[in-house]
Amino acid sequence: MDIQRKPFRRATLTLSENTIEKLQQLAEDTDLAKFHIIRMLIDELSSKEQEEQIKILFQSDVG
Repeated sequence: MDIQRKPFRRATLTLSENTIEKLQQLAEDTDLAKFHIIRMLIDELSSKEQEEQIKILFQSDVG
């Protein structure tokens, strides 16, 4: 994964309690910052072909 070092902008997200708990657990298990995990997942998804992106997004049961 080619993550370039660029300045970051602040962002505010609204997440369900369940999603926050899962993100917190991922952060604890990996010793990575929560926003680093989110940036990695976005980078991974955006690197896929549009058809695969749509498939993944619409198969998600995240509310």
